[in-house]
Amino acid sequence: MSNQYHKVFDGRKRRIRGLWGRNDLFYAQASLPDESGVVKVRRVRLTATTVAGAAAELRRLMTRREEEQLPLMTQAPKFDEYAEKYIETQYALGRKTLETLKGESRHVRFWAGHLRSTRLNRITTTKIRNGLIRRKGDGLAPRTMNICLISLRNVLKMAIQDGWLKVSPAATSSSANSAAR
Repeated sequence: MSNQYHKVFDGRKRRIRGLWGRNDLFYAQASLPDESGVVKVRRVRLTATTVAGAAAELRRLMTRREEEQLPLMTQAPKFDEYAEKYIETQYALGRKTLETLKGESRHVRFWAGHLRSTRLNRITTTKIRNGLIRRKGDGLAPRTMNICLISLRNVLKMAIQDGWLKVSPAATSSSANSAAR
């Protein structure tokens, strides 16, 4: 099949409005808002593998759009950029002492260096565990490693509040904590 989008038809050869296909994948085309509220026509990849499943998924997507329950349909920011934004926000809020902010900034900068340009939604528990192993190799005490993990969780918690993540990949940290020991 070609790399071009093509219209999708149901079993009765009727066009399914808003449903497109390409390379055996289905896409919904709809007017969706981005993070700033600007509405643009976008194509969103669907997980269905059949025409009937894709049509049902398209209907669910449109219902969620009407109820304003859709997640952000734009690309998630890179972790290093978002981490810098987190640090700036914490300094601006002033809810933590200056010494706490300095320590947390150090740990967040480590994670920014470790995860670099990984998109927020692409962070996995494996990447977090590898970061903790790297910290242990640097000779950090177990308590310091736990504080480092807490700093990462704080950044990811802000990402959840901003709508970039649904669940924190650091939330199930029993495996991550075992690597810290």
